[in-house]
Amino acid sequence: MLRVTTGTAKGKKLQLPNTQKLTAVQEVVKLAMFAIIGDRIENSRCLDLYAGSGNLGIEALSRGAGSCDFVDESKYAMEIIQKNLKSCGFTDSATPMWDEVLKFLANTESTYDLIFADPYYTDTNHRHLLKLAVARLTPTGVLFMLSSSTKPPVDIPKELVEQLQVETRRYGKTLLTIIAKRLTSRP
Repeated sequence: MLRVTTGTAKGKKLQLPNTQKLTAVQEVVKLAMFAIIGDRIENSRCLDLYAGSGNLGIEALSRGAGSCDFVDESKYAMEIIQKNLKSCGFTDSATPMWDEVLKFLANTESTYDLIFADPYYTDTNHRHLLKLAVARLTPTGVLFMLSSSTKPPVDIPKELVEQLQVETRRYGKTLLTIIAKRLTSRP
């Protein structure tokens, strides 16, 4: 059972889409991500990709994010996200979008302070996803990407290596990759 861990919706239970491909984010991973985010969450603009139940975006809203867009290619997942948003009281600060993630990222002009990407662990080629998601980050934005710890880490495209700060952490079957734009010093 998924639940919101902290904030205005603390303790609210979230419905989970019934699909074989979906794996819910372990609570320990979610808590670690939000510990890293800290106060940066306040009034931030968030994006939850491969949103599934909306777990990560709803947690962000509960902790004080200003808004969150939710993207998933499953109509069923969109229905579940809408139910979860309603039960947590976040319908005014959230926008669920039924779309393919790569198509959405390629076509949006919106930028985000925090992006959560939890693609299916059976998918292994995330280079294009990474490139598109990084382009949607604000200058101080951070991308949190989840993948299987049994697969190789996310492959950073060569043209982005010097522009990004990358850190990985393992939590059981989950590899958390934290990606931020490298801040350049100004004269």
